[in-house]
Amino acid sequence: MSIVPYEHHLENTPCLACDSFLRQFKIGPILRQCGADKERGIAVVEVFRLLVLLVFRHKSLNMVMADRDEAFSKDTAYRLLNSVRVNWRRFILMLSKRIIEQSIRDLTEEDRVNVLVADSSVYDRNRGRKVELISRVHDHVVNRYVRGFRLLTLGWSDGNTFLPLVFGVLSSNKQKNRYQEARKVDSRSNGGKRRKEATLKYTDMLFVLLAEIKAAGINAKYLLMDSAFSHPATVIHSRQASGTEVVTRAKDSSRIHYLFEDREKTLSGIYRYIRKRRGKAKWKAVVDVLLKGPSGEQDVPARIIYVTHRRNSKNWVALLTTDTVTDADEIIRIYGKRWSIEVFFRMCKSCLNLCREFQGRSFDVVNAQVALVFCRYLLLAYEQRCQIDPRTLGHIFHACCDELQDIQLAEALTRLLRHLQDFLLKNGGLDDELICKLIEEFIETLPHKLRFSLEKVRNSISKAA
Repeated sequence: MSIVPYEHHLENTPCLACDSFLRQFKIGPILRQCGADKERGIAVVEVFRLLVLLVFRHKSLNMVMADRDEAFSKDTAYRLLNSVRVNWRRFILMLSKRIIEQSIRDLTEEDRVNVLVADSSVYDRNRGRKVELISRVHDHVVNRYVRGFRLLTLGWSDGNTFLPLVFGVLSSNKQKNRYQEARKVDSRSNGGKRRKEATLKYTDMLFVLLAEIKAAGINAKYLLMDSAFSHPATVIHSRQASGTEVVTRAKDSSRIHYLFEDREKTLSGIYRYIRKRRGKAKWKAVVDVLLKGPSGEQDVPARIIYVTHRRNSKNWVALLTTDTVTDADEIIRIYGKRWSIEVFFRMCKSCLNLCREFQGRSFDVVNAQVALVFCRYLLLAYEQRCQIDPRTLGHIFHACCDELQDIQLAEALTRLLRHLQDFLLKNGGLDDELICKLIEEFIETLPHKLRFSLEKVRNSISKAA
């Protein structure tokens, strides 16, 4: 008994949205500029495209390589992931900048406030004790220590679309908290530089990332940060590194003081001293203070906005900003854009396989996986932006998965139609013209999506006949 022949090359049809995205923004040249190139063999962009599409296929790299006859082996993909030459951080920065300049800037009003958003999340690898530079980090979500890294991310937002710009994968700066040390690589390579940066404090790494964004020429008016970055020295240095005004949630700590009326006071001390607005106002008080600068530098003027807690009107949340001109309501509205990075982290971990896709032990694999996940998110954010799509990013992600499954179904129907055509030509005694007419009538009865996918197939069958 004969069966329909299995054509391996047809199963590698990529997601239409992903293929269009890679072509439009010229991912291949960007990869070459970032050190991902080959002297011979298959193009790097083909390997990269397969890695990006893994999450939409719901399969691991091992399963894809076992099921399909690809033009390259699994070792080729892992050589790209383990390469110390590739600057994955620069790749994401260049790609995001190109998306902003080509697809977002011209469609945005000039008076819209663009912001930079900084935050960190835990890159969990609890089962990876042998991973290079893995350390003991605190996960504030579950309030316990885990094995992994701290992923510091800076993104750009216009209030509608969030795009990740740069990232830093950080280990602990204390040697006693690191389970594995870095292997020896050329310190001049990108891999060597990433390993050196991994042991920096997260605030020092923040200044490095801000300087890279500023050098790339990505403009924003504000830098939004969480309370983890609210120390006055961090705020001052962040303002200098980014060249933007800073808005952050202030931390009420006995160790953090602000200069108010020639006296150093904490947030609670200032709040007890000042006069508050009555009733259920959006904010209770606004106070001008000075942030004590480093030795030899002038103090920086700032403003503290005591915002009414949304669950308990008797409590408050303090926002600290270096912009002393803009009114409080506008500062509160602008700070609301910071939530987009929380949605970004949730999307990366829930749908895009951050932390659990590649189990390599090299620190380069960790950086490469983060870049792949960020590229997938850029694809979904671009699709949502350009099509004015009311769906969430999660719904768009599942739609791309369904699209890939529809393509695979179309390819299966293609094989059946070709097999039917060969059978009728050999045993049916029908005319070639009649066979093509019957096949065309059959395709016209299919749903619109399948008809669109089979358009090329119909043309190829007609030519073959």
